[in-house]
Amino acid sequence: MKRNVELKRQAISKDAAGLCRKDELGYPENKCYISVIERFKDYTYKETSKYGVPDMRLN
Repeated sequence: MKRNVELKRQAISKDAAGLCRKDELGYPENKCYISVIERFKDYTYKETSKYGVPDMRLN
């Protein structure tokens, strides 16, 4: 489980680069990048809640 979550965390930037429009500097737009991070937090919660890990999505 830890390995899967870590792989997903490392893929955040890659996912954002592929899914989000770029701003004038060539970086993914903030709003879209944040939504990718929120999806990662939801994924992490789903994976870790099975093992009694507290919900840390609001932190």
